[in-house]
Amino acid sequence: MTQHVVLVTGATGFIARHIVLQLLEAGHSVVGSVRSLSSETELRAALAEKLADPATLDRLRLVELDMDANDGWMEAMEGVDVVMHTASPVPDGKGEIGEDFITTAIGGTLRACKAAYASGIRRIIVTSSIAAIMGAPGHDNGEDFDESDWSDPNRPNANNYSKSKTLSERALWEWVETEAPEAKVTTINPAFVMGPPLSKGKVPSSLNIVARLLDGVDPGLPNVNLPIVDVRDAARMHVLAMDLPVTEGKRYICSESQMNWIEIAELLRETCPDRPVPARKVPKLMLKLAGVFRPEARAMAAGWGKSYPMSNRRARADMGMEFISAPESIRETALDLVAKGMLEKP
Repeated sequence: MTQHVVLVTGATGFIARHIVLQLLEAGHSVVGSVRSLSSETELRAALAEKLADPATLDRLRLVELDMDANDGWMEAMEGVDVVMHTASPVPDGKGEIGEDFITTAIGGTLRACKAAYASGIRRIIVTSSIAAIMGAPGHDNGEDFDESDWSDPNRPNANNYSKSKTLSERALWEWVETEAPEAKVTTINPAFVMGPPLSKGKVPSSLNIVARLLDGVDPGLPNVNLPIVDVRDAARMHVLAMDLPVTEGKRYICSESQMNWIEIAELLRETCPDRPVPARKVPKLMLKLAGVFRPEARAMAAGWGKSYPMSNRRARADMGMEFISAPESIRETALDLVAKGMLEKP
């Protein structure tokens, strides 16, 4: 197997940590970009807990890069032969997402990829999202979504997070077509990512659904379906794609199956019977009213009762992917959050 030097942007992210771990375990060297080197000690400690040989971390080097600035990008590419761009702004769940969210997502993606291409790097893996897929028209009768589907950023109730993922991936493929014909680009489009985090502090935003249910924060359960994938599978698809020419020039849905909030809560009550997981179903009208003040409630109301079956046939065919089941991923997530003391309520 070819040994690579891989630049992973946003190396402290939920998916990125697992990518870095899997790359190191496979013998590759990693240059990880972070917003501040103050996070280096914590990241190395988290990875060391999972690595059989602590000396493996000698193949990890961290650099500071800003998605909104040009400084340091060309220098970071020195000696690198593969770029995995995972960095992207993440909603904090505390209010509306501004237009600057979209600008940063597009600018950061193009900045990373253009720097790679200018440095002679041709193999580029970019983390997109099913947010760039699940807002596509024509799926009102339960038809599978596949990689030919694109979310309509101008649809009613399209939030700026969905727009940021859709428009940044669109901009990426347009850049490849018009300016970078030799680039070998693959995009990975993960669903709602579950699974054990490689951290012990703040709960990754992707796991807030599980954390809130385990803490009994919300009064009830909406009739909302979520396509789900385990973080270890999301990372694995990035690593596998790197050495599979068949994946070049393609996008890949990264999803195992969908589960309803009500199903998730039932599973959590069985897994952690001592936790205050709600059991009551919340009416759609209540969500609509809450949506006046809470954007996440508004998004749930817009997706009420809708089905989002995501086809992972391409990933299975091209990469040989076998996915961890959504229920198993959620179960492991819950047990891990409890064991690490990451929940607000003891």
